[in-house]
Amino acid sequence: MKNRSFLTALIVLITFAFTQFFSKGLIHFLLKFAGENYPKILPQILLYLIWLGSIFIAFVILYRLKIKQFIYELGLNRNILEAALFTFIATLPMMLGYFFVTKTVNFSLTTLIYLSFLPAFMEETLFRGFVFGQLFKRARWGFIPAVLVNALFFALGHMGQSRNAATVIGILLLTFLGGGWFAWLYIEWDENLWVPIGLHFFMNFWWGTFKMGENALGGGTANLFRVLTIILTIAITVLRAKRGKGLVINRTNLWRRS
Repeated sequence: MKNRSFLTALIVLITFAFTQFFSKGLIHFLLKFAGENYPKILPQILLYLIWLGSIFIAFVILYRLKIKQFIYELGLNRNILEAALFTFIATLPMMLGYFFVTKTVNFSLTTLIYLSFLPAFMEETLFRGFVFGQLFKRARWGFIPAVLVNALFFALGHMGQSRNAATVIGILLLTFLGGGWFAWLYIEWDENLWVPIGLHFFMNFWWGTFKMGENALGGGTANLFRVLTIILTIAITVLRAKRGKGLVINRTNLWRRS
């Protein structure tokens, strides 16, 4: 059992390291064959394909998975309608608040697909469904160490952009808190990956649709409505857990799992 857990963690970490530190070099190599006038979206599409391919190869090595098992292992076979309803309601403070602030609606397919759905789906599949999910559920890591891996890799990837230790520590802390929030919801909603995907999607979509990045009040105001959304997700999740079997994440599995 211990050997199996170690092997799972090792393959997950190697796969994750490849997607974070070596995939850009592979993309640069592949783009040499695309000529000079390739679509702007192509590098991002290649990145996502590399992520999916890496996850699939890791699962084949570990479990010899079929496609249905691949979807099950990530949590993509769970109730998508329940997740959509929960995440839409939870992000209503952002939708209503951003509209009140900007009075501007800028719906587009680019915002819907390229800036909202694809990043949400791919990032949550890699970070939550694969890395956190495998470390927590299969390698038997505690909740905090499993979440911390994402934050550490993200912070390491940004060290070259800043020599300020405080900046790197700030990135690490924010990534840990955000990743912990998504991971907690993923587990508490019966390992339903559509929950973090839905939240990620709606948060991106409302931001882009109401053009918060172009608004002078964007910073503090945007964070206020984000905090309201976070509070709402926690409140709904806790109430749901009280009506069921209680919270899954507790002091018995924060640092290690038996």
